[in-house]
Amino acid sequence: MRSQTKWGLFFIVLGAIVGIIIEISIPPIYMLPILIYPASLVIVGLALIILRKREERIEEVNG
Repeated sequence: MRSQTKWGLFFIVLGAIVGIIIEISIPPIYMLPILIYPASLVIVGLALIILRKREERIEEVNG
């Protein structure tokens, strides 16, 4: 498994765990602005997984 995939999965799982902890511990009225943090972790993780082979394609074109 590539390093980008490992880090991507790590950020997705971390974002899910943080989101669940926030949902359990914070009243619903304050939850929406705080959920930006776990959502950003999930987005970064997905971006790492989606764009993991982009570096190799750029090197092939420049090659």
